[in-house]
Amino acid sequence: MTFRQFAVVMIRLQAFWLFLNAAIDVVYLPRYITFHSMFSRSEWIVSTRELCTLLLRILVNVGAGVLIIQKAEKLLSWIIKDLVSEQAVQPEGQSKDDVV
Repeated sequence: MTFRQFAVVMIRLQAFWLFLNAAIDVVYLPRYITFHSMFSRSEWIVSTRELCTLLLRILVNVGAGVLIIQKAEKLLSWIIKDLVSEQAVQPEGQSKDDVV
């Protein structure tokens, strides 16, 4: 396994961590939507601000996880692009932008 493959695996492992955070947040959904019944009267108690915040956190975690899994190679090359170009030895007559 090369270092690049190892780095892609680590990035995708971070995406898995985001999915776990979303799953933990899903567990707390029933806490914000509770059904109360008193004799014949029924009402839904919904704390809208906290519920919206929780749903937003779930959507952001799942969306970021999917995006990271799909774009792991591009993300890795974007992160280390500057490190590789700064460390590369440039021959005479070649500019910094020509180094890949």
